Amino acid sequence: PMFVTYQNDAEKNARSGAYVNYFLSPDTIRWYTRSPRHLDSAEVQKLLARDDHGHFRIPIYLFIKRSDAEGKDFYYVGRCQILPASVHEVELSFPGKKKRAAVALDLQLNQPLSYKMYRLITGENFN
Repeated sequence: PMFVTYQNDAEKNARSGAYVNYFLSPDTIRWYTRSPRHLDSAEVQKLLARDDHGHFRIPIYLFIKRSDAEGKDFYYVGRCQILPASVHEVELSFPGKKKRAAVALDLQLNQPLSYKMYRLITGENFN
């Protein structure tokens, strides 16, 4: 399972940096690894490992909560797949520290979020 906090609170951001996970659409979320992580990090390589048929070896079951202020409960939003072309290394800024590497990737849900769930998590409307 993968647990994602959609909106990190300001205090947490001040301590840990700007992890800005966000939905590109109701069925695709941009997600960032912890830092420091690089494309060749063992944790990232395990996530990106594929079988002989080209399928990712690790199934991803995605759980999301809107923010840390909402407590410890996450919503199960479904199974998702990594979009291979989206995987890239980025540098994240941390207050008072030098930039650190992370890996960004897009996760596509097998089933798009319902309008109600999308609004609950993001607070936004979608077309």
